[in-house]
Amino acid sequence: MSNRLFSVAIAGALLAGGAGVSNAAPVTVDLYYNGFSYSGPGDSGYKSGGISGAGGVRAGMFNFSVRDGIENEYLSWSETLDAYCVDTATYLKEGQWVSYTLKSAIDYFDSSALNDIDRLYGDVESGVNSGASSAAFQLALWEIVNEGQSGYSLDSGDFKSWSFGSVESQAEIWLDNLASDVRGFDFYVLDSDYSQDLLVMSPKPSIKVSEPGTLALLGVGIAAIGLRRRRTQ
Repeated sequence: MSNRLFSVAIAGALLAGGAGVSNAAPVTVDLYYNGFSYSGPGDSGYKSGGISGAGGVRAGMFNFSVRDGIENEYLSWSETLDAYCVDTATYLKEGQWVSYTLKSAIDYFDSSALNDIDRLYGDVESGVNSGASSAAFQLALWEIVNEGQSGYSLDSGDFKSWSFGSVESQAEIWLDNLASDVRGFDFYVLDSDYSQDLLVMSPKPSIKVSEPGTLALLGVGIAAIGLRRRRTQ
């Protein structure tokens, strides 16, 4: 995940130290769904199975084209973004451009879920490099987002998955072995009224967004959208 997820997304820092956001317009961007990121010879880019509330779905990392992203001295957009789904109640819009607004993940997730997403991402991002591993990451992410508690299991609780085979087993291993420490990533959500919401990540402290920049699946799907790594000076 690290090689691909960070290499094609948002470049640069949204705001260094959070200064000046109060006078800035909301950060928005239009995205067009292209398909699964890892699809290619011998790799479909996804794995199929079922999840609670949605039935049959395909899980994996999404790829989007980018258009009309608001840019400033802190933020520039690449031509494409890779992403995961966090909104299993909404269908992903295909075949059209969709407008998104960047919001703080603090306002989107409760603190427990956000900390566990941070632990998951820090633990496994370097090992996500195929359709199967990206599907496992998507399942683990959905479990955390929808379950909202520790002791995660894809076989029980508010969120369940089935028929994903070894992908489920890998997701369970990751969930059962979350690090005890929070790793220190900043998280943001690309929010839309018309399509699935998407999660954006970047190593701290390179990204800072404060009020009021309004810190607000395929078929069903979030993905995690990655920001390019930016070393702290």
